Amino acid sequence: MNSDYGTILLDEPLASYTTLKIGGPSARLFFAASEEELSKILTSFREEPLILGAGSNLLISDRGTHRPVIKLTGHMRTVSRQGNIISAGAGVRLPELLRFCIAHRLTGLEPFAGIPGSLGGMVKMNASAHGCAVSDYVTQIEAFTRRGRHEVIPAERLDFRRRHCALSGAVITRVKLCVRPANKDIRGRIRAVVQRRLRTQDYRYPSCGCVFRNPSTAPAGKLIDECGLKGLRRGGALISPVHANFIVNTGGARYADVDFLISQIRRKVYDRFRVRLKEEVTRWSS
Repeated sequence: MNSDYGTILLDEPLASYTTLKIGGPSARLFFAASEEELSKILTSFREEPLILGAGSNLLISDRGTHRPVIKLTGHMRTVSRQGNIISAGAGVRLPELLRFCIAHRLTGLEPFAGIPGSLGGMVKMNASAHGCAVSDYVTQIEAFTRRGRHEVIPAERLDFRRRHCALSGAVITRVKLCVRPANKDIRGRIRAVVQRRLRTQDYRYPSCGCVFRNPSTAPAGKLIDECGLKGLRRGGALISPVHANFIVNTGGARYADVDFLISQIRRKVYDRFRVRLKEEVTRWSS
């Protein structure tokens, strides 16, 4: 259905929009193709909307959500450059951004290869990989507040820290990244990063990536593994035998199955190591 808000889908199942393939319906799923459409959506509803990026670290209730859900499309999925500065819409996925870098011989973002997330989501959580964080490259963002006001925010005002960005209640629409000219083809480095991920992470089944943040004591996957939890199953959900910090959907997994395994992990790790694991995955419920 088309409207002044852009395209709207009613009671749209969300499972197919997530990498874990779990999730009930969205009462209203908006596809905002322009800043004007986004501003109208943000100012039209009392409830704070949920932003759906690539769905790569998302666990959605089987009941879905009654809150408005927004997916950025159109202009907010475009990429351009001016010298060493890339201007990318928040809806751009990392593989698209890396293809742009290859085409324009720009280097710096290769450590993030293989991450299935969207750029806006990665900035919001200040994603990191191989010793690099997204905040190392961000110079500024553009965002819309809940009142529909457009803001340009320099990186120094975002208070980037590990897995943290100080952007409460605003929707990122565009990100500027400072990269470098590549003196050689970067495809080899991207391929090496992806191959390393394939060796160490479980890509056989749908997942939401790492479920828990790494505590200061040891990687979460190592603690979970030492508790003997690899291979523990509930319904279609399985603690990966490849990477213990992954819970995979082997087929037909439900929200309750994943929630059960998360609870077991937290309890067992605390009982053995007195470490309280913090979830990295974002949950949506009705």
